Amino acid sequence: MVKRAYRLNLKSLWIIILLTVSTQCMWITSYALEDGNIIDKKINQKTKCLNVNMNIPYIKGSMGIIANEIIDNNTNVYIAEAKRAEEDAQAGGNTCSNYELSSVYSKTRETENIISLFIDYYQYFGGAHGMTYRKAYNIDKKTGQILNLSDLFNINYDYKSKIDNIIREQIASNKDKYFDKGSKFKGIDNSTAFYLGSTNLIIYYGLYELAPYAGGIIQFKINLNDLKDGLNYNKI
Repeated sequence: MVKRAYRLNLKSLWIIILLTVSTQCMWITSYALEDGNIIDKKINQKTKCLNVNMNIPYIKGSMGIIANEIIDNNTNVYIAEAKRAEEDAQAGGNTCSNYELSSVYSKTRETENIISLFIDYYQYFGGAHGMTYRKAYNIDKKTGQILNLSDLFNINYDYKSKIDNIIREQIASNKDKYFDKGSKFKGIDNSTAFYLGSTNLIIYYGLYELAPYAGGIIQFKINLNDLKDGLNYNKI
C-alpha cells in the first residue's frame, strides 16, 4: 500500500514538473514571438483650441524598453509645446480653434539585426503654414540600443568622407533647390539624422535647414552597395 502511494505521489510529481516546464516553454515561445512587434499607440485630445491626433509606435518586449521611453519623451515635448501655444493664444485673446498636433510613423527597414523607423510630427499653431518635424530611430534588436550613424560601419572606415562626397554630388545636380546653392551643407557627423530603407541609407535634414519650406524635408539617399566595403553587418 505504501509503495503504491509512493508510486502515485512520484507520478503526480512528474506531471507537475512536466506541466510547469511546458507552461514555461509556451510562455518563452510566446514572448519571443511578441518581442519586437510594433503596435500603434494613439494619443487623442481635444480642447477649445487644440486638436491632438497622434499615432506613434510602441515596440513590444524587452527590445523596445529604451526606444519606447525615448519616443514617449520626444512626443511629450511636442505635446507640451502645443499646450503652451494654446495657453499663450488664450492669454492673448487670440482665436485658436484650429490649432493642431498630429503624428504618423513609418517602419522603413527590419532585418534580424535592426529596426529602422521614423515619426513625422506636424504642428499648426496659426500662421501661413504648419511645421513637420521628423524623428528617426534605428534600433539594435539584440541590445535594444538606439544606433548612431557610426555604429553602422566598421571601426576606422572613413564613412564620413564617402557620404559627404555623395551628398555633395547630389546637391551639385540641383543647386537651385538649396540655400546658397548648397553651401550650407558642411558635412555629416555622428549626430546627423538618418534612417535605413530596403537598399539605401537616408540622411535627412529638417525644414529650413538646407532649403526653403517648399523644398520639404531634404533627403539624400545613399545606396548601401556604395558603402558595402565598410558596413558593419552585425548592425545592418
